[in-house]
Amino acid sequence: MRQAKRRSHRSLTAVPSTAKSFQSATPAPWPAHKLAGTFAVVAGAALLIAAVPVAEAYRSQSLLAMLALDVSDSSFADSQAIEAICREQTKSLKPKDQLLDLVFADTTEPTANQTVTSPTRSFRRCQDYAAASSRPSSVGQGWGTSPSVLFDRAITQVQIQHQQGQPRPVALTVWLDAAEPGPGLPPLDFEVLGEQMQQLQELQTQVAIIGPTGSLREGLERLSLAHPNLRICGANEAKSCIQATFAAARQR
Repeated sequence: MRQAKRRSHRSLTAVPSTAKSFQSATPAPWPAHKLAGTFAVVAGAALLIAAVPVAEAYRSQSLLAMLALDVSDSSFADSQAIEAICREQTKSLKPKDQLLDLVFADTTEPTANQTVTSPTRSFRRCQDYAAASSRPSSVGQGWGTSPSVLFDRAITQVQIQHQQGQPRPVALTVWLDAAEPGPGLPPLDFEVLGEQMQQLQELQTQVAIIGPTGSLREGLERLSLAHPNLRICGANEAKSCIQATFAAARQR
């Protein structure tokens, strides 16, 4: 009996304590220098991800981004449309694009010519264009609106860029309320407009004409069948129309 009791006592003392077993399973804390290194890696990755859109903007094909706005008296009846077209065009701008604005009616005048650094800053001009008081004094003195006079001026502006050693693809956005040739203005001639579209196509220019209705839109749509660089859109299609025009120009 005494020998049995001694064996039982030895087997009980061989079992490790619960506290000692739990203590040995607890992981040691990470050294401070390793934690700092991990945070640095995560922060660096986050900055890299944030920088990707900016880098893409600078790597993409820069454009001559032209905006031509009909500022005739009849067009100002819907001044909100003028501002809306300007804002949609501005959304498609990227850093390093060259921004060139024109306003037209019986004649055409450039109103802005600058390199885009921050597209959001270009929104400011849109509200000004919607105010009749901001129209240049040389525009709207006579009656009528001539698209062919506008496109002649647009072609000249693109050619000037080429002569200055700055040839680049062009996205031309036009808000055209109506074509009402007045005294001293050339009549509406779709054959002449077709020749102008051909010239613009040769100058790597994508054109979006937004706003025409009725027979004017029908005639322009027939013209677009022969000139794939031309898009004709209603005011409610402005967003997709402008986006498609800029996308096609940047693929050049």
